[in-house]
Amino acid sequence: MIVRRFLGTVASVILAAIAGNLLGGQIRMLVSEEPEELAQLFRRDEEGQLSVNIQAIESGIVPAILAAFIGKPRWLFAFLGGLIYSGLFDKDSQKLLGSGLRLFK
Repeated sequence: MIVRRFLGTVASVILAAIAGNLLGGQIRMLVSEEPEELAQLFRRDEEGQLSVNIQAIESGIVPAILAAFIGKPRWLFAFLGGLIYSGLFDKDSQKLLGSGLRLFK
């Protein structure tokens, strides 16, 4: 029972963070009228193999997940964190912040 609740919370936080990032990017695109490239979580290389785009995960989802620790309900804070982060920072700033996150590893 406890494990199922924990896994449900983790899944809802991750999905809310992704949804907040996508919606924040769309809002930024409408306000600034610049074309938005959606960060693809999965991509195919030249050989046709599927790979995970770690930089999109680090730069967009990790700050939203960190916002989930602010309070409860965690999915709401993750969604708002992703919405605010993706709405305020453009892709260049997100790449810069994502590379800054790697310094702490």
